[in-house]
Amino acid sequence: MQLLCLPAGQLFGYVLTGKFKSPSGEWKHACSYLAEYELFVMTEGVLYLSYNHVDFTVKSGEYLLLPPQNAFRQGFRPAGSSFYWLHFTTALGDLPTAFDPEHFTPPLRKMLHAPSDGDNSQDGAGGCPDEAAPGYGQK
Repeated sequence: MQLLCLPAGQLFGYVLTGKFKSPSGEWKHACSYLAEYELFVMTEGVLYLSYNHVDFTVKSGEYLLLPPQNAFRQGFRPAGSSFYWLHFTTALGDLPTAFDPEHFTPPLRKMLHAPSDGDNSQDGAGGCPDEAAPGYGQK
C-alpha cells in the first residue's frame, strides 16, 4: 500500500465527476489513459482495475485514488459494481507526497496526553513525513 499526503491548503482543479453503475456482472473497465488524478468511491460490488502494472481490487465501502502517471488503466476481471468517480488536477509545484505507511501514524490514531510539568509533547507521530518515499509512483 502507498499513502499520499496532500499538502495543507492545496487547491485542486476540477475536471469531471459522476456516478457509474455497471450494466451487468460481466462489465470490465475499458482501457483508457489517465492524465490526472482519479478517485473511485465504491458503493456496490467490486472493481477490478489494473493501473501502471498493479492490480487493484476495490470493494463496496472502499476507495481508490490513482495518481497521474502517463499510464493506462483497465479492468482485469469482470464484475458488477457501482461507484462515484472524480477526476482532478493539482498545480505542478504542489504534488502530493508519497511515503511508506509503516512510518506514519494517521492523525486520527494519535494519542494525546495532558501536559505535566510543562511538557507539551504528544505521544505518537502524526502528519506527513518530511521526505517522500523513494520510488514515488513506482511499484
